[in-house]
Amino acid sequence: MKIEQTPAAAASSPPVHSRRVGTFTMGVCLVFCGILILLTLFAPSLDLSFYIKLCPLVLVLLGAEIIWFSVRRPDEKLRYDFLSMILCFLVICGSFFLALVPSLVRFYGPEGEAACYRLSGELDQACYQLLKDDPRICDCSGFVYLSSLETDLSVPLSELSSDSYQALDIDLAGGYTDAEAFAKDAYDIWQILKESDLNLSEVSFYWNSQQDTSPSQMSLTIRSAFSQNASADQLTRMVVVEQPVDTIVTDDTQELFEAAAS
Repeated sequence: MKIEQTPAAAASSPPVHSRRVGTFTMGVCLVFCGILILLTLFAPSLDLSFYIKLCPLVLVLLGAEIIWFSVRRPDEKLRYDFLSMILCFLVICGSFFLALVPSLVRFYGPEGEAACYRLSGELDQACYQLLKDDPRICDCSGFVYLSSLETDLSVPLSELSSDSYQALDIDLAGGYTDAEAFAKDAYDIWQILKESDLNLSEVSFYWNSQQDTSPSQMSLTIRSAFSQNASADQLTRMVVVEQPVDTIVTDDTQELFEAAAS
């Protein structure tokens, strides 16, 4: 027999309370992100990448909130407000992006370009002091590229971290008849640079004979770990020998020249 609940009994039964899960977690996340973004305004060099790696802790906090209310408040019905979670997630992502904007403007804007120009000049001066008495060198140019947003743009070259990219272009003055002699001089100069305090990522050697004889141009780039530890003979096989296009005359072009002259 089915027993129907009377209105009085229904009124005496305790009401079932409901609670939205995620409210506490999202509140904590918003407070944390607000404090973090506020710190970036006063400390632009603050490394945000470390704090972004802590994002999975949001899931841990949300799970702890669910367990807490499930154990401590079993009489309450849990409701998941997915729309609020999505909106809070978008707000947090947008806030992190806006916090990165000042660092991006500082790094890629005029301030970053001025820092690279200054550091490149310091690299030029350091190489000049190191190689100024070497008659084999005609010219040397340095280039410094910063690769980290957290780099202090006022740091001197001697304190620059190893994640920066420092490169040298060296023009050799000696006349070379083969790649072996060119590679030998490049090897000797590279050994001097390796023993210095410079943290070089790439060194390129060039030579142009300024003559019509072949070969007239040679180049060698030392970049990888293999080339940085290669011997002079191994570097010889890496030399690029080029001949200017205007000195290459084929039979067809020779006939055209003779026809034009006549």
